[in-house]
Amino acid sequence: MQHKCLLAVIMTFIFLALFGCSSPKSEAQTSNTESKKSGTETEIHDFLTPPSLTVLADEERILAVPGGYSWSRTLADGIIESVEADADSPCDTVKKNRAKEINQDTKIELDFDIPPTSYVIRICNEDNTIASSSADLNFDNQAGHISYEVQGTWEEGTAIYAFPLFIKE
Repeated sequence: MQHKCLLAVIMTFIFLALFGCSSPKSEAQTSNTESKKSGTETEIHDFLTPPSLTVLADEERILAVPGGYSWSRTLADGIIESVEADADSPCDTVKKNRAKEINQDTKIELDFDIPPTSYVIRICNEDNTIASSSADLNFDNQAGHISYEVQGTWEEGTAIYAFPLFIKE
């Protein structure tokens, strides 16, 4: 019986020594730390991800599939943060996607969240090689399911997107 009481006293003493001496963070400290953390993560995530691209076909929105990208920024202290993301060939990725049917005279617009300083549009062959490149979409002499690849360039880096179209003859 004495051993049980002695064990209970020792366990209580150990419990109080371990947990009674630690001071919990105040609510202000906890929320301040969390907001700093989530704000930084959000800023890094938002800034180190390239803008999205939406394709407008006669005002209908088609989301372009993002591919690989290279994105960076220089912090105030001179440190450079960068991300290099690799992906499957964007044209291969969209081959199986349902393509928007359009006519050869359909008006197509590329709507970037942030306009690039330049971009190039490529037409992909069935084997994912590039058939042609240009600065605009031209549907002359094109028909059927065609995968398009767009590479945009910004001050922060480059990004590749793809989308399929079915061009009616």
